[in-house]
Amino acid sequence: MTEKPPTVLYDGECNLCNGAVNFIRRHDSEGRYRFVPLAGAEAHDLLEDHDSGCDTLHLLDDTGHHDRSSAVLRIAADLRFPWSLLRFLRFVPRSLRDACYN
Repeated sequence: MTEKPPTVLYDGECNLCNGAVNFIRRHDSEGRYRFVPLAGAEAHDLLEDHDSGCDTLHLLDDTGHHDRSSAVLRIAADLRFPWSLLRFLRFVPRSLRDACYN
């Protein structure tokens, strides 16, 4: 049985989102992430049980669905040092993290 790779769903028409995807690809030395634009049918199928807001980044991994700052911090935790240190920001309340994300 093959394990599904973590999937990042992003707005393919947003320059900031495209920049984030390029950043992740550059710093993910193991190439573990799969990228799916939110505008496609695959993203719609993947997010059918979740809010499919196209104004945010989504991460689907073995622990579930994460969006906004939670998705960013989970992705950062898997990147090379020093970006992996961002994982400690998860101790900041999500409402504050998401306010900064927005």
